[in-house]
Amino acid sequence: MTDDKPLTSFAPPPLSAALTVAGMVGSSLYFFPKIEHPDATIFTNVVFPEILSVKELIAIRLFFAFVCFVGFATAWLTPPVVVTTPYRPKSRAPRITFELAGWKKHFPFTSWSWNLLGISFALNAYIAYQVDQQQDVPDWMVRMGLMLWEVAAPMTLLIGAVVKYALWPAQIKKSGRGEGFMTPRALLQHNANVIMAMAEVALLGGIPSHFSHAGLSVLYGCSYVLFAWSIQTTLHGQGPAFQYFFMDTTIGTEHTIALYVLLSVLMLFYGLFCTVDTLLHMVGNNFTAHATFALTICSLVCRFRD
Repeated sequence: MTDDKPLTSFAPPPLSAALTVAGMVGSSLYFFPKIEHPDATIFTNVVFPEILSVKELIAIRLFFAFVCFVGFATAWLTPPVVVTTPYRPKSRAPRITFELAGWKKHFPFTSWSWNLLGISFALNAYIAYQVDQQQDVPDWMVRMGLMLWEVAAPMTLLIGAVVKYALWPAQIKKSGRGEGFMTPRALLQHNANVIMAMAEVALLGGIPSHFSHAGLSVLYGCSYVLFAWSIQTTLHGQGPAFQYFFMDTTIGTEHTIALYVLLSVLMLFYGLFCTVDTLLHMVGNNFTAHATFALTICSLVCRFRD
């Protein structure tokens, strides 16, 4: 008979989940295409050179990086976030409400992606500056700049869509209003991320995203899964805790199925972002069309009030 008492110590992931993550990581690395001679000039490309110069492009990217840094820094200034995870009935995790304060506010997937977006904008601004000054940029840095962008940018659409169509409505249903989603920091991380990413791809530099690099989203997702497994006893001291019910390692095969769904969703939104990029190239250099397209995407996934 299975013991259904709440656990008070670390809950290792089921073997099927561990094998799933290992297999996904191995497959993504094995099939990932090589970028042997990356072209650093993709970071100095300007979609509308008659409107924007390379120096202005660099300045805007640095401003976007600064906005992300502000969102990062305010984690220490805003009140703690109270988390009550809606665990599955068979979960053996203690039903305890816990708080995310200070550095722990960077534990959520949204914060991970927000911080990564800021690093991406800062690095890509630096690469563009070096190229504009006719300085050599190491191949590894160009690869890193491209890959960081290809990971961070598609995640903006995923986060915006999940908040707008799932999390925010669920919170309204629970308490009558979108508590926690209308704070300045939350609005930045759920909306400004989309706006900045769409501005970059549609109006600024148009850094490309490649369908063949979809494995990056899987590697990113697996990295977060490993992180979620590792911090389960850090969130509170009374047993394993999880920010998201589908990361709960105590629910057995349901957790493994959830991982397949999660990784599939990450690849789906990666593909959607690449499709957006492709459609913008098909439109051509028409500022009105690009701006309209970007505004349409933002309106589909951004939400600012109840």
